[in-house]
Amino acid sequence: MRRKTLPILAMFTSALSFCLVATPAPADDNLRGTWKVVTSLNGGKKQAGAIGQKFVIGSGRVTPAGQPIKLSPTYKVDTKSKPHTIDITYFGYRKNAVLRLLGIYKVDGDTLTVCYVPLPVGDAVKLALPFKRPTGFASAAGSGVVLQTFTRVKAKK
Repeated sequence: MRRKTLPILAMFTSALSFCLVATPAPADDNLRGTWKVVTSLNGGKKQAGAIGQKFVIGSGRVTPAGQPIKLSPTYKVDTKSKPHTIDITYFGYRKNAVLRLLGIYKVDGDTLTVCYVPLPVGDAVKLALPFKRPTGFASAAGSGVVLQTFTRVKAKK
């Protein structure tokens, strides 16, 4: 299971950007900026490989900071829902495949918390996960739900 989940985590946390042109996400200025992963759980287990990864969020894309763009994840948010929802879509995750991450998020000052579940579409590998958007910020043992906390990276002066 670890081999299957780490690429998903790496894409999100490598998440949250890339090939098809997407309609810009509804503005959530609190999301814009560079974020660094400080905690990461998948099904209740720590995912140390994700810690320290940085992402630039804005204009409907999540781009891994300082890394070449190989995929094109886009995102859309709904700031009217409680909690706020976020959908991240990776085109070309695998050959002829799309991967969607259905999640919720909250921003508290310089802390971003995201909780999501991957939803493979097309020829993607079928994973034994619940495929329902989380309703709370938790990653229970064996759930396949990913819970990540990010801190905002301050611009150098």
